[in-house]
Amino acid sequence: MRLSDGATHLYFDLRTFLTIPRAIMQERPGFRRALLLIGLFAVLTIHSLIGAVCLVLDHVLFPGFRKVPIKTPVFVVGNARSGTTHMHRLLCGDEGRFSYFRTWELLLPSIVQKKAIRMLAGFDERFLKGAIERRMRGQEDQTLMRELAYLFDVDGRPEHERRRVLGFYRSMVRRQIYLYGGATIHCSKNPTFVLKMRRLLEVFPDARFIYMARHPDQTIPSLLDVMGQYWQAMGTDPEILEESI
Repeated sequence: MRLSDGATHLYFDLRTFLTIPRAIMQERPGFRRALLLIGLFAVLTIHSLIGAVCLVLDHVLFPGFRKVPIKTPVFVVGNARSGTTHMHRLLCGDEGRFSYFRTWELLLPSIVQKKAIRMLAGFDERFLKGAIERRMRGQEDQTLMRELAYLFDVDGRPEHERRRVLGFYRSMVRRQIYLYGGATIHCSKNPTFVLKMRRLLEVFPDARFIYMARHPDQTIPSLLDVMGQYWQAMGTDPEILEESI
């Protein structure tokens, strides 16, 4: 599978976009929860539109990112709660060698947005003594990003969809390396990439993988405990929560 370099990869999945409001209606939530879900969907839609505009602006304001080489990227994979986050943090402690996506950078994918945040961070550090940064770091680990099941299985999707997904991802990695100087090695941590390793090798043939292993007797209870906390915070019905656990 070949992906054309220099193309403007703007990825929009209509199927996923329409699945979200359909899932809200099927859930039949109470009034307050319905308002919350509809509000989140509206915010997500506006956020996506702004992101798309900024991604296009990247090609106008920072066209050099398209020529950035991606050399020997490192992917830390494994089952959830198997130590992937710890390994990723150890590697990325060497910031002179590795670049990586921070949580907020996943939410603001374009170079334009990231440079704007850097300017705001400079203001925060100089005039507010880092108050905003401390507050955001305190909430970072509580962020939950849920994907729909079919998004995990890249192999099961038509080839044209795979090309769009992987082309978009590669353009995001290029942007990140460009943002941090162009000479770093990209380091990624994502347990779901276990199902995408074959396709990642097609896009990054010199990629290296670190597979983390942990006994299921420890992994499964740890995962259920974490997910239970997330579900409770999101107002999930206690009966559904009990059945899931």
